[in-house]
Amino acid sequence: MHKCPQCGVWPQYQRNTRGRLPDWYLRQPRWVRGDEIYLHAWVAMQTERVRSIRSHEGKMVSETGPIPWHSVILFAEKMGFSRSAQFWFAQVMLALDAAYREHGRKEEDAQRQRAARRERRKALQAKAKKGAKKTRRL
Repeated sequence: MHKCPQCGVWPQYQRNTRGRLPDWYLRQPRWVRGDEIYLHAWVAMQTERVRSIRSHEGKMVSETGPIPWHSVILFAEKMGFSRSAQFWFAQVMLALDAAYREHGRKEEDAQRQRAARRERRKALQAKAKKGAKKTRRL
């Protein structure tokens, strides 16, 4: 038997309660099981990041800092994790965050390289047009 995709209740409970969700189901705490807790926590802590703007090659560049350690530990405390669970939770969260930031850096580098190639292409096209005009005049 499979759970109902809409409400997550087993079919036999739906039949017994005439489609109404049973009280035990409504009373249970909303808790994410498995690895999803890390993703939910990581998304929730996005606002804790330090963001800065700096100048790079004459252009303003936005930088995203890491999620602070104290924010991760505070989140773990609020979730009721033990001391040792807090440590391992923080290790997973900071590794996840480091992977996200590395991916962002690679994307920015690729974007800069594409922009530089576009500029070089435009410069070569302008140079070729200029050279074509000079040869016509001769």
